Amino acid sequence: MNFRLVSCLVFLLCPLWLCSTSLASDDYQITFQTNDCNGDTGFATVVVSSIYKIESITCDPPHEQNKRKQILIKSKIATTGSSGQDSIFSVNRLQTVVVDSYNVMTVTEEEAGNIQKDIDRYMRARRKLLEKGSGIILKQ
Repeated sequence: MNFRLVSCLVFLLCPLWLCSTSLASDDYQITFQTNDCNGDTGFATVVVSSIYKIESITCDPPHEQNKRKQILIKSKIATTGSSGQDSIFSVNRLQTVVVDSYNVMTVTEEEAGNIQKDIDRYMRARRKLLEKGSGIILKQ
């Protein structure tokens, strides 16, 4: 009987826990069209908080008339390397290091403006939520 009660509670509360963890995370995403200097197009979806910088670039000839911006998207990469030898056993110790890496997306100036507007709307909404003060923001 006790097992049934516990499993029923887990079954009922699990969706609530999953919803609360997704609401607490900062994973607001935007999708935009990419456009290289040579005219190749595509699209990308990124988490807003991972956008590090938007800056102008100059295209190489013969496409130098194309005005483009590049978006740097920050990501983490874990690398493993040797940190030296253990003097007692003569065994190499491995060390994991997390380093920042950047993916680069190229967009038109117009699309960069649209992305900036999306970021601004997102930041206004977050600021409004913080100023309202009725919500609790949990960070993992």
